Amino acid sequence: MERKIKIVVIGAGAAGIGFAKALQQYGEQDYLVIEQDAIGSSFARWHTHTHFISPSFTSNQLEMIDLNAVSPDSSPATCTHCEHPHGYDYCQYLQTLAHDAQLKIQEHTTVVDITKLSDDWYHVQLSTGETVITKYVIFALGDFYHPTTGNIKGNEHGIHYRDFDMMQPHMEAEQVIIGGNEAAFDTAIQLAQRGIKTTIYATQNNFNLTESDPSKRLSTYTYERFMQYEALITIKTGYWLTEIQTSSGEYTLHFKNGLTHLITHCPILATGFNINHNPLVQQWFASTEQNVVLDENDGSTLAPNMFMIGPAVHFQDTILCFIYKFRQRFAPIIELIFKREGQVVPPAAHDLYLRNKMFLQV
Repeated sequence: MERKIKIVVIGAGAAGIGFAKALQQYGEQDYLVIEQDAIGSSFARWHTHTHFISPSFTSNQLEMIDLNAVSPDSSPATCTHCEHPHGYDYCQYLQTLAHDAQLKIQEHTTVVDITKLSDDWYHVQLSTGETVITKYVIFALGDFYHPTTGNIKGNEHGIHYRDFDMMQPHMEAEQVIIGGNEAAFDTAIQLAQRGIKTTIYATQNNFNLTESDPSKRLSTYTYERFMQYEALITIKTGYWLTEIQTSSGEYTLHFKNGLTHLITHCPILATGFNINHNPLVQQWFASTEQNVVLDENDGSTLAPNMFMIGPAVHFQDTILCFIYKFRQRFAPIIELIFKREGQVVPPAAHDLYLRNKMFLQV
C-alpha cells in the first residue's frame, strides 16, 4: 500500500505531539505522525521516582505557558495535578492531548528506511509494509532510546542510568556514579532516600557554575533535594573516567588524572544520551561526536526538507534540551514549510504562538 502525505513526523513524544498540534492550529491537515511504540512511551519508561525538574503551573491564562506544555492551550499541571510530573503522568498528558485534538498518529509502526526520489520527495518505508511518499520529514526522535557511554573503554562493565534498577531489593553497599549531570544526582538522591551511600565522580561540580542557563547547570529542584541527603552523597570533581576493568567480581576505575579506584559493584554510568546513534539520523544528518549538524532552520545539511525538532537541537548558541525551549521552534518551521509551499500563514496561528512566547526565529 502506498500513500502520499505532505509532512511525516517521526516520533510521538513531546516534540512530535507538540509539532502535530501546531500543524493543526495552523490549519495543516496533510500530515502523519509515526510512532514505533505508543504516544509518550519513553516517558512511561522513566524510573518510578524520577520527576520533571522544570515545574508545571497553570499560568496559561496570563499567556505564560506551563513550562512543560507542548501547546499554548494545554497544561500538564491541569492534566496531571502535579507540579513536577512523573514520566508516566506526562505520558498521560501527551495521550490526552493527542486524543482530544484527534491528531493523526499511527502507533506501533517503525520507519524502516527512507529513500530520496529525484524530485526531492521521499519514500518512507514502514514496518507494516506500507510506503509513504512525502515531501517533508520531521525528526522528532527522543534520545531516551539512545544511551551513550562516551569513549569509556570497557563501558560494558558498567550499567547505564536508564537501565539501572534503583528499587532493586537487598542493595546496601555504597554505589559509584559516573557523571555530574541531573541524572547522576537524581540517582544519588533516590538511593539516599533508601539510606544507600553514593560517590559521584564528575569532571566538574555543576552546582557551583555561574552559568544561568539551566541546560548547563543543575536545577534548584535538584539542589533542594540534594541538600536533604547531602550526608549520604560524596562528590568528587576533576575525575574523567577513561576505562573500566573487572576481575574476580571487582571493578577498577581508571581516570584521566591518573588515579584509580577499586569497587565491588559495577559503576552506574550517568553519561547521557546521543541521538546520533539512531541509524536514520546517521543516514540523513551530518554530525560531530556529540551533536547533530543543522542549518539555520534546524534542517539537514545533507538533504532538503528534513528537519530536526526536540532536545537534540542546538539553535544558534542555545541548547534546546528543555520542552519550554524546543517548543519555540515548532511554529517557525511550519511557517517555513508554508513559505516553500506558497501557502498563506494564518495570522491568528502566528499571533497565538508569538504572543505565547513559542516562536524562536532566526
